Amino acid sequence: MIPPGQDRASIAAIDAKEADTAVLLCVHRGANAAHFDEAIGSMKTQTYARMRLFVYCDGPLTDPLEDVLQRRLDLTDGRDIVLRGSRSCGLPTGLNTLIDHALATPAIAFMARMDADDISVPTRLAIQIGFLHDNPDVSAVGSWCIEFSHPGTADFYKRLPVKHQELATFMLYRSPFNHPTVVLRRHVFEQGFRYDPSLSQMQDYDLWSRLVIGGFRIANVPEFLLWFRMEAGFFARRAGLRRALSEVRMRIAYAKSAEMLRGVNYLRYTSLLLLRIAPVWVRKLLYRHLRSV
Repeated sequence: MIPPGQDRASIAAIDAKEADTAVLLCVHRGANAAHFDEAIGSMKTQTYARMRLFVYCDGPLTDPLEDVLQRRLDLTDGRDIVLRGSRSCGLPTGLNTLIDHALATPAIAFMARMDADDISVPTRLAIQIGFLHDNPDVSAVGSWCIEFSHPGTADFYKRLPVKHQELATFMLYRSPFNHPTVVLRRHVFEQGFRYDPSLSQMQDYDLWSRLVIGGFRIANVPEFLLWFRMEAGFFARRAGLRRALSEVRMRIAYAKSAEMLRGVNYLRYTSLLLLRIAPVWVRKLLYRHLRSV
């Protein structure tokens, strides 16, 4: 979808001329300071020069986390920004706050996601921004990622579909993006799209589904541009009947809106529901050997 009154060529020209990228990153006091330092460091060593860090502190932070902010960010010239919430309100609220602040800066043409414990490869932004310049019809682009539990040791190389139509079908059962790899054009948010803070989970999937239904085109760069940290509790956080039902309802709603809901989908959704409420060890086994969650 193109903003009213603009064609693809004009958008590409604007992006090429004003290609500052705001990296949106949220952190809370429970974050690991060493991992946070690695995450920030990986953005500070990007080969893409016109990068700015926009960090939201979701409530008061610990002293080690504050130390990372002071050491790593360029706060004196206003290039990097730190915004603070008086109390923890969750990731969607933090990201929306950063998006609104970035929109107030005309030079920012792209907004990139990053988590407080992952590691971006040095060429990540250069590759993704280059892709968006070369593909003016694409509004959001992610990438493949490497899952890891121990530094430098890959647990799994996670590949996703690359092209829009493949991703639109893939979304019937899975998320089309590795969330911390996504870069979006400014015009997505100028049209009012935001993360839904009323959702307790899958806020990213909800946003992607609304973008696809709304006519925006999405893609993935087929390169491993981020190391995704698999923390303890990763599987436990994705368990429970309430989450499972919410997830299935969200996927059915997308399938209906995309006019792709078929009887066979319900069989897959039933399997997904059973998998989500299975014991953690079962889901770990399936994830490790079948990669089906």
